[in-house]
Order: sequence, then structure tokens, then C-alpha cells
Amino acid sequence: MRGFIGSKDAKRHPSQRVMKCTQVHRKRGITAYPAEPTLWRCTDGVWWTRTQNQGVNTSTQPFFGYAPTQQRGFTLVELMVAVSIAAILLAVGIPSFRSTIASNRLTSTTNDLVGSLNQTRSEAIRRGGRLTVCMSSDGSTCATTGTWGQGWISFVDTTRSGTAAVVNTSDTREVILSVTRRETSSTVIRGNTNVARYVSFSSDGTARLMSGAAQSGILRVCESSSALGDSRRARDIEVSAVGRLTTTTPTTVADTCLAP
Repeated sequence: MRGFIGSKDAKRHPSQRVMKCTQVHRKRGITAYPAEPTLWRCTDGVWWTRTQNQGVNTSTQPFFGYAPTQQRGFTLVELMVAVSIAAILLAVGIPSFRSTIASNRLTSTTNDLVGSLNQTRSEAIRRGGRLTVCMSSDGSTCATTGTWGQGWISFVDTTRSGTAAVVNTSDTREVILSVTRRETSSTVIRGNTNVARYVSFSSDGTARLMSGAAQSGILRVCESSSALGDSRRARDIEVSAVGRLTTTTPTTVADTCLAP
């Protein structure tokens, strides 16, 4: 049994609780338990013992005392079981967590690119002129090598020559409207021939090459991470000649993320 600390006049520690205790004598058959140590029944429903050498009142009158705080903790077996369960949960949850991160990254990149293309098309119609979206590594000029994964810019394209999109810095009318930078190496964006470097919209919202011919093609946003399967790792953004965008999910794309 647990010991009982203090007496009616003892000083209570803030962490100890007050209990009212009454002396009782338990009997088994007709034989009473000895008077010492005295048994006490307290308001917390626990049996307590008091002996005279503890310096407390042994009368049968109720008195108040203070219960000692209990020490709580874990055994080594309990700790090992908890660690084992945590290890199992981590082993099951981490692959799923990686897949969720990769899927969110793919969706976010796709939405960024679709948003930039739609905004540029709307702005071309509003301004009544040609606007172009091209891949860019520095945020100020159009890149002629690499992929769309390095980032892209949207700009007013008033002067066009040749077959490549170019920001003409000598023409003050050609201003950059937006810059999107990509820093995730596992996300690859590639386009087929007509949209490999740029997408350009005329004043009526149609997609046009630098030569003025109709432009159409597919931009593929692909996540090369092994956390996604081949049926989930890519999104295809189809640019039609009338300037409309359609997003689909190809089912057989390897982690090499080749162009469509």
C-alpha cells in the first residue's frame, strides 16, 4: 500500500491534492485486522496505512491529508513497441507522401503554364496585337536551347522576323508582361515541333507562327520522379490553331519524359 504524507496541520505542496480520510477496520470472517498499522479509507477510493512512527494522529476521527504525486513513465518494452509501430507507419507512409508531393508539383507546373498561355491570349485580344510566350532562362530574352522547364516569359511582340521568337530590345513597344521561373529539376516541359520554343497569339486569339501561318502543337509537362507511375507522370497541353488549350493525361510516358 502507498504511504500517507502529512497530517491536518501539514503544509501542502501545490502539486498534492487534498483528501478526507476516515479510519476503518476491515474484517475477514470474525477476525479483525490489527490496529497497527491503521487503515484509512480516503475520498479518492484508495486504502492508505498510517503507522505511529510516522507521527500522525491514529484516532478514529476523520482528518485531512495530502496525497503524494505519482511518478509516471514508460517501461523499456512499451518504448520498444512504440518505436516499432512508428517505424512501420513511416515505412508505409513515406512512399505515399513522395507520390503526393510529385503529383502536386506536376499539377502546379501544368496550371502555371496553362495560366500564362490563357492570360497572354486574352491580353492579345484586348490589346489588338501579337503577344508571344517563349521559354526563357534569364527572364528577359527568349531561349533557343533547352526546354520549357527553365521558365518562360510573355511579351508584346510587335516586330517579328525569321522563325524564332525574339524580344527586340531596340523597340520600346516590346515589353515583357510576365516572367515565370522554374527551379524544379525533376519537372520537364517539352513541346513538339511547332511549339518547341514559343507559342504566339494574334489579335483575334488564334495561335500563329512567326511567319504568320497557323500554329498548333502539344506541350508535355512531365515529372521524372520515380514516385509516379508511367500512367500518372505527365500532362499534355494541346494548343489548337484557334488558340484554345486542352489538357489531357497520357497513359504511357516513361521517366525519360520525351517530347510528345
